[in-house]
Amino acid sequence: MKRAIISGLVFVLVFSYLGSVPQAGATDEQQPLWSYETDDKIESVAISSDGNYIVSGSTAGVLTLFSKEDNTPLWIYDNYTIRAVAISADGNYIAVACSGDHRVYLFSRSSSTPLWSYETGGQTESIAISSDGNYIVAGDLKNNVYLFHTSGNSPLWSYQTGGGVFWVAISSDGNYVAAGSEDGCLYMFSRTSNTPIYKYLTRHTFLYYNLSMSSDGSCVFHWGGNFIPLLSPSSSAPLQNFNDNDFEYPPILVAISSNGSYVAVGSGDNKVGLFSRRAGEAPLWVHQVGGPIRWISISSDGSYIITQNNDNKIYLFDKSGDMLWSHEIDPTYLFKRKTVSISSDGNYIAAAGAGKVYLFSRKLPTVYFATLTFCAPDGSLLTDTEIYYGLSSGQETNYLGTTDNEGKIIIDNSELANQTIYFKTSDEKYVGSTYIGSTGGSATIELTEVSEPPILWIAAAVIIVAIGIGAVVFVKKRKQS
Repeated sequence: MKRAIISGLVFVLVFSYLGSVPQAGATDEQQPLWSYETDDKIESVAISSDGNYIVSGSTAGVLTLFSKEDNTPLWIYDNYTIRAVAISADGNYIAVACSGDHRVYLFSRSSSTPLWSYETGGQTESIAISSDGNYIVAGDLKNNVYLFHTSGNSPLWSYQTGGGVFWVAISSDGNYVAAGSEDGCLYMFSRTSNTPIYKYLTRHTFLYYNLSMSSDGSCVFHWGGNFIPLLSPSSSAPLQNFNDNDFEYPPILVAISSNGSYVAVGSGDNKVGLFSRRAGEAPLWVHQVGGPIRWISISSDGSYIITQNNDNKIYLFDKSGDMLWSHEIDPTYLFKRKTVSISSDGNYIAAAGAGKVYLFSRKLPTVYFATLTFCAPDGSLLTDTEIYYGLSSGQETNYLGTTDNEGKIIIDNSELANQTIYFKTSDEKYVGSTYIGSTGGSATIELTEVSEPPILWIAAAVIIVAIGIGAVVFVKKRKQS
């Protein structure tokens, strides 16, 4: 093919920044950053507030610590059946409730050798740790609540309730402790005394319901009637009651944001919802999901809610009620176990399936794309036109696509980013180029018409010039003779 002579190559480029657009919508399936497969069932997972560390405990007694970077364990400790795990905000301390040997364990992030352990009066069922890692509260099925300091395994105090202690919670600074007992009472304590500040009688046993505490010690739980009370640490008079008429079947699980502004609720009748203290007793929203809620967790400011459900999926919602994504995980038989946990800022989610630990990012993967609109020199759209591209002029041999009825082609090839791309139409009538940036975007490209000197005119010009030169030479020779 003869090389085209391009005269006056001019193109008009109108570029509007769109950036990298995340996939969104209720049907989006998120993929884990990583997963780790085990040979037994995961009873509990927890993630540090900054999302950097994840800990899991299994029915076989395997305690595993991970970094968010990958699924290679930082260390593993093999013991007896683990019922619950907790991790400090910075990930420096890990507290563990072991039912198999009736012990509480404390670990440092740096070693799989326990800092200390303590044998309780019975099967250790529940555990919580203050944000700074200084205080640990535990409960056992012999009705006892224990408070420890990181420095040693001698309890600061203990208290015997009227039933097995299935749930415990502690404020961020460790000043307040709450315990939910099988006797149907919520017990509130100060760090300095084992005498309860108050005892709040509910209409059920905490065997079927959980409790959750905000940073300042405010506590929320299901009362067993038609409301969910929010209690301050200093008084059993509710700060606020949330109406739970939308949640009909147990277990009804709750999670309060660290700032105390939002309460997330999940129920046995496949519903998840969110309350706001500012909005009053009615929920901001309620959604039906694919199965009963197994566990629920909320970010510190209430912006994100994660649930694990009996349909073997986890769902991520934002506080406006939009489902951001879901993921199907390995089935687990566990109810009311902490099998999903969200970092303080909501950026990372740890989850457990029957035999796997997962780490997810809140953000869906970004999709690179650029939308190119092709026009003729007169500005008219080039529709249903095959476009080829290359990385230099005259090398446009790669098929880009065929324009639609608006002259558009959408590309998702990030290898074309950060460089000038050259285009031509399949009939080689039009050419042009544009620079495609690293974040994609949209561009309107007005191509230039290719002009070639007609072959007949070129031949005629050559003949005329040749004749002219020959005539001049002949005349000169006649004059010399």
